[in-house]
Amino acid sequence: MKLINKTQRIYLTLVIVLLIVWSGVFLYAISSAIQNNIDETLQSELQAAVDQAKRKNAMEISSTQFLTVKARPGVRDTTVKFRDTTMFNSVEQETFPYRQVSTQARIGGKAYQITMRRSMVEYDDLFETILIMEIIFVALLIGGLFLINRTVLQQLWSPFYNTLQQLTGYELEGKSIEWEETEVDEFQRLNEVLKDMIAQIETEYQTLKAFSENASHEIQTPISSMLNRIEIMLQDESLSEDQWQRLQQVEHAARKLSRLNKALLLLTKIENRQYPQSKAVDLADLMKNLVPEYRSLAEAKNISMDLNIESGAIVEMNPELAEMMLRNLLSNAIKHNVNDGRIDISLRSDSLAIVNTGPEPEDDLDEYFERFKKQNTSSDSLGLGLPIVLAITKDSNLTINYYYKDGVYVVELDY
Repeated sequence: MKLINKTQRIYLTLVIVLLIVWSGVFLYAISSAIQNNIDETLQSELQAAVDQAKRKNAMEISSTQFLTVKARPGVRDTTVKFRDTTMFNSVEQETFPYRQVSTQARIGGKAYQITMRRSMVEYDDLFETILIMEIIFVALLIGGLFLINRTVLQQLWSPFYNTLQQLTGYELEGKSIEWEETEVDEFQRLNEVLKDMIAQIETEYQTLKAFSENASHEIQTPISSMLNRIEIMLQDESLSEDQWQRLQQVEHAARKLSRLNKALLLLTKIENRQYPQSKAVDLADLMKNLVPEYRSLAEAKNISMDLNIESGAIVEMNPELAEMMLRNLLSNAIKHNVNDGRIDISLRSDSLAIVNTGPEPEDDLDEYFERFKKQNTSSDSLGLGLPIVLAITKDSNLTINYYYKDGVYVVELDY
């Protein structure tokens, strides 16, 4: 949930609760005031009727919807009593609510029960009108507050979301961030901290990039020199068989060190996004060109290769990275296969699947995407093939899935 929505939800929830409580208290106060006014009026009219009858020293027996006077054997309770009641209206053929007040009094030597009533219809209509107006007022107030609050919050949080958008699209060695000026001290301080942080990151990135390139170059130069000297020494016919074999072991280790250096440099360049030039790459054409090269390696282990390639497999990525990715996948399928095994390649417009036979894995296959993790520790593999493929897929926004099922390894690539 967005911060602005959460803030607005909390604010409006509080406002709604307060308005509901206030509306309840207000309506209760209105209802009480109306009833008190009716009771005071009824009591005044009842007292006036009793006083008038006492002055005349007589009270007429009557029974109407507004006044009822009944004779009593005696006066027992002279307190004034209020209660709600209903009466049937013969004209409208309907029952209506009434408020009544009653008391007992002795007039002209006789006891009477005197009851006065007042219809509550007009007061109920008044209360209903007030209730409807209150509901409309609360609804309009909440709607108005929602719109005003949303507009104000959007303007208030605009610098924050601008900063967030700038950071989302930020890339090292890309377009610099244009910070929006704001009058809010916290947002201004946030922009200043982020500006200093990004400047430090870019400085450290450039330092690391230069170090990686220089270190790789400085390491590769003596390795190449060492390999040249070893090749010259291997041509010396005066070497004994033991010396020649030892030199070959040194050459093998030097070449492996050279491949390791190049692979680590490649990984560093990919992760630092130093292959930015993306364009439409036809994986079908690229795969058709590479397969013959690897078919001879597969035949050395008597591995059959079956191809099912559809045209139109176009991917937006760096062409050099696309070739590296396919080379590593093909090489992995051959290296970790078995003699007399098979490799099935299925290339479609939206996916690539490479299936190869092989021994059941000892570890979780996700671990082989980690650097220097090898399926066979005794092999000459560097353990960097799949990590390089993973780095390329991340750089090119591709999805890779690697699993073992029914005696075969499956690499699925979605693009």
